[in-house]
Amino acid sequence: MKIDNSPKDEEVFVPVVNPPKLHVDLTKTEGDNLSHFMAYPKKYCGWMIGGLFWLSGSMVAQFLIPWLVGVAIDSFKEKSMETMNKWCLIMAVAVVGSSICTLLRIRWFLEVACRVSWMIKYDLFNSLIHKDITFYDNNKTGELLSRMDSDTEIIQGALSF
Repeated sequence: MKIDNSPKDEEVFVPVVNPPKLHVDLTKTEGDNLSHFMAYPKKYCGWMIGGLFWLSGSMVAQFLIPWLVGVAIDSFKEKSMETMNKWCLIMAVAVVGSSICTLLRIRWFLEVACRVSWMIKYDLFNSLIHKDITFYDNNKTGELLSRMDSDTEIIQGALSF
């Protein structure tokens, strides 16, 4: 006796899968694509302000260095070695301060860029996973993933300054 376990047309089982919560609810953002994109880094405003703080510290120190070189040369012309040593020490502190501020700026902006890039990849990948199967009949999976990866790399490069 042969038993037929194949489902009948009216008995087709379609699993209901609730997608995981996305990082940014794009249904609540209004406007064009830029406003949708800006919803991602909005969570990291503190990191961006901190990065701008370190950027301004670095720029102030870099603008001071040429002036300090001029002051040190002027004190050398006056044959005042003590004054020249003082200005050279201040210049060295400015160079080290500028380097530290630049390092922290890069670190903070790169942190934001990596986190935003990860959130965009996560949301895009989850939206691709929960697409209807007919979507993949018309689009190649490798091309979709390659496009997603290359686009998020461009975004990450733009955010990291």
